[in-house]
Amino acid sequence: MQSILLRASAGSGKTKRLTDEVFHRLSTRGKFIYALTFTRAATTEMRSRIMEKIASKKDMRLLEKLSLIMEAGHVGYSTIDSFFYRLFAASGYAPKMADEKAQIILSGEIESLFRDNVIRHGKGNQLIIAARILRTDIDTLWGPLADEQTVERCLMDMERLEDLDAIMKENGILRNDLASLSKKADELSEMMPSRINSWVTNALADYEIFMSRTVASHADLENYTGLGKKIAWDESPYADLNELFKKYRKTAERLSINKALLRELVVAFLCEIYLDAARTVKKEKGVIFFSDVRKTLLALDGKESIERPRLMSNYFSLGLDRTGHLLIDEFQDTSEGDIKILFPLIEEILSCSGEHGERSFFAVGDWKQMIYGWRGANREALEETLSKYIADNVIRESSLKFNYRSTPLLIEFFNKLVENLFDGKEKTETQKPPDEHGSFEGITEVGLVHLEKDGNSEAPFYPAIVKVLKQKKSEYGCQWGDMAVLAATNNYVQKITSELVGEGIGVSEVKGRQLLSTEEGVAVMLFITGVLSKEAKNLFLKTVAESLLWNKILGNVESVRDEFAGKFPKPFGIMAVSCAIELLRGKIPANILDIWQDEAESFFREGGSDADGFLLRMFNIRFHMFLSSGTRMKRSLQFIFLPRNVMFNSQGKSLISGLQADRLLQGKLFKIVK
Repeated sequence: MQSILLRASAGSGKTKRLTDEVFHRLSTRGKFIYALTFTRAATTEMRSRIMEKIASKKDMRLLEKLSLIMEAGHVGYSTIDSFFYRLFAASGYAPKMADEKAQIILSGEIESLFRDNVIRHGKGNQLIIAARILRTDIDTLWGPLADEQTVERCLMDMERLEDLDAIMKENGILRNDLASLSKKADELSEMMPSRINSWVTNALADYEIFMSRTVASHADLENYTGLGKKIAWDESPYADLNELFKKYRKTAERLSINKALLRELVVAFLCEIYLDAARTVKKEKGVIFFSDVRKTLLALDGKESIERPRLMSNYFSLGLDRTGHLLIDEFQDTSEGDIKILFPLIEEILSCSGEHGERSFFAVGDWKQMIYGWRGANREALEETLSKYIADNVIRESSLKFNYRSTPLLIEFFNKLVENLFDGKEKTETQKPPDEHGSFEGITEVGLVHLEKDGNSEAPFYPAIVKVLKQKKSEYGCQWGDMAVLAATNNYVQKITSELVGEGIGVSEVKGRQLLSTEEGVAVMLFITGVLSKEAKNLFLKTVAESLLWNKILGNVESVRDEFAGKFPKPFGIMAVSCAIELLRGKIPANILDIWQDEAESFFREGGSDADGFLLRMFNIRFHMFLSSGTRMKRSLQFIFLPRNVMFNSQGKSLISGLQADRLLQGKLFKIVK
């Protein structure tokens, strides 16, 4: 039976082909069949499809069907994670595998211990200073440690940690040099045309702004023709400004390198502490994470080992060496480590016949749908490993070229979108509509709308999107209820929603209610207000802190407020806000907290000054909230909203009472309007 490496783009019938391959092996009496997927849902769907396919064979005798059903029950459907855990457990004692929910809970405990250990190492203040220099917070710095590749890189940087103080000192010197150059450039501004001041002088006022502007891409202002063609750059004061610009740009480049190195070393320092905390918590609970399984299996024979006798002995002990047919779904999401673990079995299958006859290997995937890059997915790993077998035609490469799901125009658009994504033979992996495709009665249109930022702010995006929607509604005469907007993140969904509602356009959100319509979302608002708001001490904290519901969800906020007052400088900025949000991990759902963190980062990156301004902005952009689409919704949508003065007045001062806060947390302050 031919082994195949199959590329299958979206809509090409990949799942059907995979089902057919399993069925073909069953119908030819293949034994010891294993089908590996990346998700439990995919595993369940494959098992269900196989049974449906057997049941649909009307020309098959009943006894033959029953026989196939029994054989199908012996197929080893499994996620790759579960398959690897079986191998891991074969070595002897194996701690319990923490599922995704347990990992989230344990991650909170690891984080708590990690924070305590940072302080115990006596480096807390140094890290806070480093975070300020990088205009970020400790949480953002240690966040990448969830990426295994980041951890490996950090371990190689450990010897350079002694350079941390020197790099921080250099950072201060470089920033002072930039400030001095900026001041000198500003002194020349009165002699400069408005365009030069707008495009150059103003950009030199701040390093972050400078790096985001077009002017930073020019090595010499004389070559920046957009400033004007008749400028005498060889004469004063233009020559003076150009010289200052060159020095500023060179210094800014050095600062960019300094910041990158500083971030790398800070993450490396945090990595050591984080890994120690993770080991402690996992050992105490007697559990391991998915990533631990892979690391342990690779370590059996050494990470770089070519021959893997110890790993293969685990395959033998489980009887997996008898595997006759191995099928892998979504091969583009396998990492180099995954392939190293699977390859001894693949090699065994391809090298000889099994005890029950011929054997085969089948893998299907699509480079363009790789979504596990964050955990090391490597689209080339499998193909490079199998290159010898492909060259010898032991494995045949093939592809599914037709897209049965989309209209011809959309297929053409997809092909155009990815035409420069890959080089070489992968460049030919485009799709086409089937020779005979059904008619589509609707309208198919593909258009590109260019959105421009206002500096670093994405605020102009949302009115522009609404403008396009209004235009399309007018062109096609459709109802608002017939239109949909897909966005990459919930954060974008909520901002687009807020803009639509501001225009009086009814909206329903498929993924549930808006942030401040949830008890948890409001709880975060109240907690940050209680801990960081200027006015909370007098107008807010006393009454709210006495609420039983408050204490149940948020604990003793006054002690947290006192701790933050001594820990962070005022006015409270991004670091204080971020740390306050993170204190709620384990008490508030992670997706709610992630939205708050994204908003905080956006607010302060765009020039926001303090926590009160951030809270006011959050209340204003979260003003409306919505019933889910399945809740009492007809053609015209209903909206739930909070009165504008529930939380803040126009100066951003807190007006909420303890009773109101208690009701707010219980969802009793909301009104429904048409």
